[in-house]
Formats: sequence, C-alpha cells, structure tokens
Amino acid sequence: MFKLQYYPEIDSTNLEAKRLIEAGRLNAATVLYAGYQTAGQGSRGRQWDSAGVGNFAASYVFPLQKDARQAHLAVYPIALAIYRYLRALIPAEKDLHIKWPNDILIDEKKVCGCLHEIVYAEAQPYFIAGIGINLFHHPSVEKDAFPATNLSEYIKITDDLQSHVENLGIMLDKTLSFWEKEGISAILGQIKPHLYKFKDEITLFPRGDRNHSITGIFENIDENGALLLKTRTDVQKFTSADIFPSLHEKPLI
Repeated sequence: MFKLQYYPEIDSTNLEAKRLIEAGRLNAATVLYAGYQTAGQGSRGRQWDSAGVGNFAASYVFPLQKDARQAHLAVYPIALAIYRYLRALIPAEKDLHIKWPNDILIDEKKVCGCLHEIVYAEAQPYFIAGIGINLFHHPSVEKDAFPATNLSEYIKITDDLQSHVENLGIMLDKTLSFWEKEGISAILGQIKPHLYKFKDEITLFPRGDRNHSITGIFENIDENGALLLKTRTDVQKFTSADIFPSLHEKPLI
C-alpha cells in the first residue's frame, strides 16, 4: 500500500518526489498529492494545467523490483488501473478508452494525463507515476489536440480528494502486483480491448513533432511496449509518439 503525503499547494508532485528520492527521504511506496500545483508537468516537457483547485494531482512512487530495463513497461499496468478506476465511476453508456500509451479519454475527450519518470538512488530505481485527473475543471486545449473534459460533467463527484487518492492507490497496488506475477503479456491482453482506435487507422506524430506524421493501422503493442503501426509498405515500431484527432475527419469543438 502507498503511504500518503499531502501538500495544500506545491510546484509539482513529480518534482517533489524526485527531490525526496535524491535526498534519501523516500524509500517506500508513497503517494504525494496536492490541492493545487503551480508548475504541474505534462509529457514531453509540456505544462500540466491543473485548471483549478480541486482537481486530482498525485505522484505514486514505488521502488522497482523488476529488471530496470523493463521499468518503462509499468506505464501499462498503471494505465489499466486508472481505466478501471474511472470505468467504475462513469456511466456505462459513456465510451472510455486508453489513448496510447496512458491518457484516458471519455467520449474522445481527455480526462486524465500521466507523466512517468524513473529516478535512481544508490542504484535502486524508483518509478514515479504522475497522474492528473480532471475532477471538477478542465483546461482549454491547444489547437489540433484532443478536447478536454472533467468527471463532474458526467457524475456527481465527491470533493474528498484523499478518498480518490486512496482508492486509486488500491487499484494501482493490485494491478502492479498482477504485472509482477503474470508479466506484461497478461497486462497487454487486458488493455487491448480498451485501447483507443486499436485495429483502426490512426495518425501518429513521432516524438510529438506536429510537422511529421505517419498514418497506418494500429496493429499491436509488442512485449517491449512499442506500438506497431502497419502502413502500406511495412510495420513500424514506435516507442514515443502522439496520437491526435484527424483534422480532416471533423472539427474540434
């Protein structure tokens, strides 16, 4: 289980986690969560906009027991745990998907984003799972990106942040333990039915570069965590890429 550590306001729970690890003050599974982040971090150096007081901002930190070369695969059991937590909250008729590798979409609108990092302290690797969930507010989004949403648009949601943090922690603990025991193939088998556009045509922007795209069929995820894209000529592997809506299919609102 994760120990709880709360901050009414902080620059970034991920940054604080790294500071504590590097100072030797964090050596067990811990979740750092905040009422508000002033400098929240998103993927690829982007800022994570907390969008208002009351949203979910937490970093779940745990020492890795697996081979550090496989540490990056933790993104998948974590994504599965978040999916299951949110699926239990929102109405069954609403579409819920994991957008590779770890964003969560409700009806093709982003409700959750993650920033995962690995930090070493005396040769021990620690995984930091930075998770942001829009509970009551959502930010405006940049052009060409997925629109955003928040949970309060779908359900009456409690403002007991600690309860959300604890309950997601229970789900994370369970799913990470399953990964440790059964391996990544079992996790991927459970994730694939919930992947956004799996087996459909997608457009990827490798390394988040909006000036370079490639289109193909989302064929699979291999056991090293790479997305396999089947193009007209071959199958290509991607370990880092963004999936964006096609501007040719429909306008963003």
